[in-house]
Amino acid sequence: AGVSDGGIDLSIDFRPRLNAGYERAGADGAFADPQSREEFSQAGLREAYATAFFDEGAALWRAAVCATEGAELVRVDGADVQGRRQFGGTAGVSYGPLRIELRLPLTRAAAAAAAAAVESSAQRWLGWMRAAGEASWMANRMMYDRDNQVRHAVYRADAGRLQARWGAALGLRVAAAYAGRHDMVGHNTLGLGMGHGFDDSDGRD
Repeated sequence: AGVSDGGIDLSIDFRPRLNAGYERAGADGAFADPQSREEFSQAGLREAYATAFFDEGAALWRAAVCATEGAELVRVDGADVQGRRQFGGTAGVSYGPLRIELRLPLTRAAAAAAAAAVESSAQRWLGWMRAAGEASWMANRMMYDRDNQVRHAVYRADAGRLQARWGAALGLRVAAAYAGRHDMVGHNTLGLGMGHGFDDSDGRD
């Protein structure tokens, strides 16, 4: 949450650790029957995530936050996650089904509502982490790989906006700090004469 141009910006998202194909949802939020091996896999992931995280209670929580007095929904396109170049294409989008992007009036009530939404989202995430079971080595490896791709997508999506607000140098620094280390995303640029990430060690871990 933050303040800009006389209003409050509230952005909350629980990004899935694996590509569950949420961008395939139709206008009504429903998904077409899977037609490929990839789509069947993504449907299975969505079902697992809905059971563990994105259940009815979570959807009601999101609806309540979005119903905050004076709130306006903000249209923000989801950043495409860049897939490994050797496989081609993209690796889905970075956002999850509970994503919230709101513009609130600059009032004490709205500021309190935004703070409460951020606190409740953090508590929800901590609850999930306390209840989480152990993942397999392969699942952990896949999640780590995608984490770095998502960080890179977030950085690309935020860099221009933050540079416009705070200037080229500071905007890039804030975008980099928000996105986190790229680590192995640098392997996409090996042999192309491009850097690994934000410093000389990125992509070499």
